[in-house]
Amino acid sequence: MRLATLCFGSHLMCIYRSSFDLSHHTTRNHWISISSQDIIPAVRDIDAIENTEQVKDVKDADTPVQSPRDAEPIKAEKENTDADDTVKVEEVKTEAPEEKTEEPEVDEATKYPKANWMGDLPEGLHEVPLTLLSLPGSHDSLAIKSDMSTHMPFSPYNPDIAKCIDQLPSFPLFDNFRTKLKEMNRDWSATQESTILEQLQLGIRYFDLRVAKHHGLIFGEHGLFTGEIWKYLGIIKKFLEDHPKEVVLLYFQNLNNLDEKDTQDFIVRLRQTFGQKIIPRTQIEMTTLNTLWQYNQQVMILFKDENLKLLNRTAARQIWPADKLLYNPWPNMQEGHHLIRFIDKHYECSGTDPGMKFHITQAILSPTIEMAFAGKLEYGSLEEMALQGAQPRVIDWMKTKTSMYVVISDFVNQEIVDAVLSFNKA
Repeated sequence: MRLATLCFGSHLMCIYRSSFDLSHHTTRNHWISISSQDIIPAVRDIDAIENTEQVKDVKDADTPVQSPRDAEPIKAEKENTDADDTVKVEEVKTEAPEEKTEEPEVDEATKYPKANWMGDLPEGLHEVPLTLLSLPGSHDSLAIKSDMSTHMPFSPYNPDIAKCIDQLPSFPLFDNFRTKLKEMNRDWSATQESTILEQLQLGIRYFDLRVAKHHGLIFGEHGLFTGEIWKYLGIIKKFLEDHPKEVVLLYFQNLNNLDEKDTQDFIVRLRQTFGQKIIPRTQIEMTTLNTLWQYNQQVMILFKDENLKLLNRTAARQIWPADKLLYNPWPNMQEGHHLIRFIDKHYECSGTDPGMKFHITQAILSPTIEMAFAGKLEYGSLEEMALQGAQPRVIDWMKTKTSMYVVISDFVNQEIVDAVLSFNKA
């Protein structure tokens, strides 16, 4: 994403842009200039809209409000009789409301056949460590389109934008500009359509989590803030209670704006949330399904070393070291054939230490905002890029392989989940 400083002159507006990829922190700076000819029409458009609304308000104010007394009376005719005066009211025919037939509820097993896939695995896979299972995962799991807020500031993931754009004065032109920029950002920052519960029900078991503290609360983030992390973790906890044989990996890739005390408090809250379900740090070979089921352990939490070093010894025993346990190369590719070449190269490395690490295939394309806004991509959004550019190619590529481990993708769906799970054979 790029854009950081606005400078207004009588005939020139300069936008300082800080270039970075939407999925990772790589930046470079340069300037572009937009003449007043580009800005003035936009301002005139806004003024035209405001003037139209003002005219409408005036017209509405001039229109008299009809009182009930002025309304057309109910048609009635009065008959004079010797006995008394009676009023006949024309009979109004009313049709009986149509009976609404409620659609029968579809149970979870029918709608989401992979919601309990770990519990349904063949017995021969109950004694292999988690590292040797094929696990579907979601990339930027909390960047859920419907949850991304355009009302909150930009997240710390966009430090240059957040620092400048959110400090612009509250003025109609700036407010409109801020909102439009966030809406554009959402199209290229949102990585999931499915909610956390839907991801779990689809069969996702590896979650790539990026969080940041804002005004004392911790939110999901990816360019924009999403929901509070504890809401999402509460949903995961409830799902695991309802599915006691399912196991999830929670990889906290980013803990932005959390200092040492914040991180310690975060661990305390994690322990309070999941309790005995947390898988304590031990030999990775011991993490077989049978062992985990025996102790009712369902949650593996992973931190980077930079966050682990902030923990005391007791807390660290329940957190796994992501840097040592995850082989997680980032493709940073914008075209499908380049992506396949990259993941195929790194797939060959997955056999070097089987069972000792989680080998992760990132089935994602990573556009730059420069390419997106300049119209240099054949796709109109990250969702199109994922569903049309990345996933079909990766699914075809997987058909040529005999084994697969963790595969993460944007805009997860049943098709790619099923493709990954097809490798879980005894």
